[in-house]
Amino acid sequence: MRRVLATVLAVIAMAGLVPAPAGAAEPPPDPVECPAPLPGPRAVVQLAYMVLLRRCPDAAGAAAWEASLRDGLATETFARRIAATPEARGVVVGDAYRLVLDRPAAAGEKAFWAGWLRPDPRRVRRHDQLLAELAASAELYAEAGGTDAGFVQTIYERILGRSATDGDVSYWSGRLRALRGDRRALARMLLRLPEPLGATVIAAWTEMLGTGPDAAQRAWDVAVLRNDGDRLGLSARLVGSEAFDARAQARALVVPGRYVALGDSFVIGEGIQPWIDVPSPMPEPGEPESWRCGYSVAAYPEVARTSSELVPGTLDVAACTGSSLLDLYPYIDEDPEGDHGDSEDIHIAGQIAAIGEGEPPSLVTLTIGGNDIGFVPIVESCLQVQIQGEGQHSPYYSAEQCDHMLDVEAPAAIEDLREGLDDPRHPDGDGYQCSDPCSLTSAVEDVVAAAPEARVLVVGYPPLMPAVDTGCRGTAVIDGEPATGVEWSVAPADVRRGREVIADLNAALRDAAVVAGATYVDPGPRFAGHEVCSPDPWIHGLELDDGAFPLFSTFHPNRRGGVGLAAAVIDALED
Repeated sequence: MRRVLATVLAVIAMAGLVPAPAGAAEPPPDPVECPAPLPGPRAVVQLAYMVLLRRCPDAAGAAAWEASLRDGLATETFARRIAATPEARGVVVGDAYRLVLDRPAAAGEKAFWAGWLRPDPRRVRRHDQLLAELAASAELYAEAGGTDAGFVQTIYERILGRSATDGDVSYWSGRLRALRGDRRALARMLLRLPEPLGATVIAAWTEMLGTGPDAAQRAWDVAVLRNDGDRLGLSARLVGSEAFDARAQARALVVPGRYVALGDSFVIGEGIQPWIDVPSPMPEPGEPESWRCGYSVAAYPEVARTSSELVPGTLDVAACTGSSLLDLYPYIDEDPEGDHGDSEDIHIAGQIAAIGEGEPPSLVTLTIGGNDIGFVPIVESCLQVQIQGEGQHSPYYSAEQCDHMLDVEAPAAIEDLREGLDDPRHPDGDGYQCSDPCSLTSAVEDVVAAAPEARVLVVGYPPLMPAVDTGCRGTAVIDGEPATGVEWSVAPADVRRGREVIADLNAALRDAAVVAGATYVDPGPRFAGHEVCSPDPWIHGLELDDGAFPLFSTFHPNRRGGVGLAAAVIDALED
């Protein structure tokens, strides 16, 4: 066991992961030294290559796997796909040769046994069988002096990492005679014992996670390994663990600077798991409270932070679902009971205040206005939903209400955002106050004033509707799966008017950014051909809860949409 662990420790020590212990076996000739990656999926991909393939990832391969992970591929599935490659199987073969025969595998030997380990539903090739095949070789028997006693002693030293006692030698030599000299059968018997299996488990844990398992976990993994013999499967399970992710992120490069993201649900990756919960900063006595709704790993600020060294590595997301222009500013919650368990008024600081809650940011992004123009009522009144056997489903679709929202309410709201709107929640006292007029322009100016050292980007809304007025239809989704018999559609005229409303809102955001001295980010070019109803949509269609009511993620960016928005932000930073 000591020899197994020492061999693996030497390998990963050269990867810069743990110190090499005294007396470890010779390290491999080519040490793994990879530059620190960005956090997130990129860090996971790099460390997986280092421990499964013992090399740094190539740029193309890393980019492809990173994209798959961002698109929702489970980390363990990614690891299993890597582990199934001839290269990964070759690494296992190389380890087996160093362990059993105390030498590197020749190219032909590695290729043969890597092919032998190839997954095949017609037969199972186990890791302990591979070790037994090598142990039963004439090469090892000759090294052991050509005697049964020497063979048993060498097996103990090479595989168990300790010397055999006289009793061990006598017992197993007798078993070998009973087996008519079948060294392969004897080696298999020895390799199925808890001691060598436990050594394999410890080696895998040490290499993948940098630490050993506790007794209970070791016993569980030994039982699994005894059952399936899948050494690479054990590694893949460990790579898919939270502990591996934490280890990968600990190695990641943290780009200097702070990034504050303001806005609404289009900022936070609404409805996409896993979710990053963010506690609100505790206010000083008498100070207003802040709110943090949390955000998805697919949110465009998080994707940007983990995709480009142009984006600061410390992220503070103050955006929240349902936020409107007024939520950027302080207000008083006059009916807080239930949310806070307190009947007293709660003073809310507003999102802009988040800029001053840490070190001065070097980047601030803002996406706001969708809730001001009635995004949710537009979707509910203009979306036609048919449930099989029930016909038109309430609360959706009202031609009259849809016309009113698209032709009257939304255009008027956009005009108010341009010219200024009333602020019914405006409190007295100090703090950021919505200027008179309270408009998109004044809001962006207030953000710029609050973050004088930052690059301020006003990020527009992606195009939701197709570029052609042919209508739009799809199948609703419940819990990520198509809801059989629940169809939705948008009429051609509503597609055209909906597209125009988003374009008008974006024009107002662009004009506000120009006047305030900020940079407008247009997601349109990145999203061209990826609207809802397109063959490759970056926007969710209708997403429902169990009661067939719409979730907030409906008509919001999906995982690929988050990547597209992040790419638009990075494009702007590169200009």
